Amino acid sequence: MTLAQADAGSNDDAGGTLSCCRDGDLLWSSALTSRALLLAGNAGWSAAACEDGSLVLFTAAGRRAAPTIHAVGGAAALHADDTDGLLLVGNEQALVSLNLKKPIDAEVC
Repeated sequence: MTLAQADAGSNDDAGGTLSCCRDGDLLWSSALTSRALLLAGNAGWSAAACEDGSLVLFTAAGRRAAPTIHAVGGAAALHADDTDGLLLVGNEQALVSLNLKKPIDAEVC
């Protein structure tokens, strides 16, 4: 599987489109309000850490898995394990660890 972001064109405020493909076939795509800086995921879900500090989670079908999470000022690293773990390191020494098997409380993150 491949995750890729297409720029929105000349509009600097737009985030573009995040697409997921397998063997050249488009599985899903979703508009982002801010450009994705980092992408991570596995067979069950995908995540995009964006320029505005937001973290967007997607199911394998391309649906939003949770409300947008504003956890850090900016992302420095994003890592997904093979199961349900996601680690986000912020550029201001913030660290967010999520277990995606459990319900996400966006206010805690």
